[in-house]
Amino acid sequence: GGKGEQKTPPPPATPESEPTRPRGLSLVRLAKSPPPAEPTRSSPPPVADADAKALAPLVAFVNVASAVELLLLAAFRGREAQFFTHPEKMDDAHFSALLHLLQLERCELSLLSFQKQELTEARSGAFFTALAANKSLMTLELSGQVIGPDGARDLSVAIEKHPCLTALGLNANAIQDVGALDLASALARMGPRSPLRSLDLRGNKLAEPAARALADVLKAGVPLQQLLLYNNGICHRGAVALASALEQPGSTLTNLDLQANNIGDVGASALAHAVLHNSALLTLGLRGCQIADLGASALATALGSNSTLTSIDLYANSVGDKGVSELCSHLKMNEKSALSSLELDGNSFRTAGCDSLAGLLRTSTSLTTLALSSRSVGNEGLAALAEALAHDGALTTLVLRGDAPRDEGVVAIGRSLRTNATLTELDLDYTLISEAGAHALADALRASLSLRTLVLCDRGLSAFSVAALADTFKHNRSVTRLDLLEARAGGPATDQLSLAHAVSNSGTPRGKEWSRVSVE
Repeated sequence: GGKGEQKTPPPPATPESEPTRPRGLSLVRLAKSPPPAEPTRSSPPPVADADAKALAPLVAFVNVASAVELLLLAAFRGREAQFFTHPEKMDDAHFSALLHLLQLERCELSLLSFQKQELTEARSGAFFTALAANKSLMTLELSGQVIGPDGARDLSVAIEKHPCLTALGLNANAIQDVGALDLASALARMGPRSPLRSLDLRGNKLAEPAARALADVLKAGVPLQQLLLYNNGICHRGAVALASALEQPGSTLTNLDLQANNIGDVGASALAHAVLHNSALLTLGLRGCQIADLGASALATALGSNSTLTSIDLYANSVGDKGVSELCSHLKMNEKSALSSLELDGNSFRTAGCDSLAGLLRTSTSLTTLALSSRSVGNEGLAALAEALAHDGALTTLVLRGDAPRDEGVVAIGRSLRTNATLTELDLDYTLISEAGAHALADALRASLSLRTLVLCDRGLSAFSVAALADTFKHNRSVTRLDLLEARAGGPATDQLSLAHAVSNSGTPRGKEWSRVSVE
């Protein structure tokens, strides 16, 4: 908004759109580290004249001296970083040179990622023909290329011929069920011979037929470890099909992401039954899946005996006090639980649910990350959590998102941090706090034995409070990061000056070796 305009807190994140954190004041203490060692390069044999001529446009495009240097760049950078992320789009000559590179026997490029939308309808067929002849790519990132069902069909032919492609990114390619069926058929024919380990099909308008076909891929023995299906149209029947594949002996999938698919309690219950019998799955993403207490109860039962799942994301569902209570009860009874991350923000539980979570924190030896909504838990819920935090446990990261003022609860959390020796990060993103809350947190930072990172919103805080928070860098060298989101750098000039004055007077060292102070 314009200068001086009153900012309103952004709405909580939805599964369709992750929040983009506003700019603000960021204080970061940087550790010294030696410069990375340069890889030793061997001199390759000369490039044939015909190949050098074919590669010339690409040599110019990526700004290297010669085709030999291009091959070296592909060999040494391709395994570490994106190779083609040029700010300009490739013209036809550049693109033809890339196709030639992919088909060279000497090509060692292992990662290819496009920054721009390069695979037009006219180009995709030729690209996938070149891919079929390639013998080096291990990671192919085609997110946002919109290859559609026809491109997916051509890609499926190339996949069957490629010897080493382990990761395929097709986020937002509009392949739909038709394209997914072609890909699934190709992978199922390969079975255990397939080198593919990660498949990203987020945002492709997939529904039940695609989910069933992908379940068949898993049942055929394809050793997939990661399957990302975020933001599609998969219903409970699709989730039931995928769950049946997870129950198969020898399942290899470790990460299943079904966020923003309307699988409901029926789908969640089917997945819970699979978790009971599956010992490979480590991460289950169920954010925004229309799950209520019934589905949460089924998942709780599974977590009561599972000893391998490390993370479950139930953000933005409709889990109430009953569902949270059962989750906590079963986790407390499971001494072999490996669950380290539990995301429950954006649900409907209140103080009773927080009481259950506080009880879990007192006994759990595995839970290190907990995400909740300050909007729903209220001051009483925060007080219950603070009482649990006063005693050391396993928790290292606590996230409390929301836009409601929770002064008493924040003060209680601040007091608990004075005695807690295990929490390293406290994220109060979008939680409005008063001057009293800010000073309680500043006092906690000065005395904390373990806290390294504090994230909070600076809407309404005075320069005096900002200075008190920034001053913790001087008094506690263990604090390495302080983020004041929405610091008033975008506000009136007087506010900007007062903010800068607060930071400069805090005594925060600014040596480049170990600290950085910035107001964006």
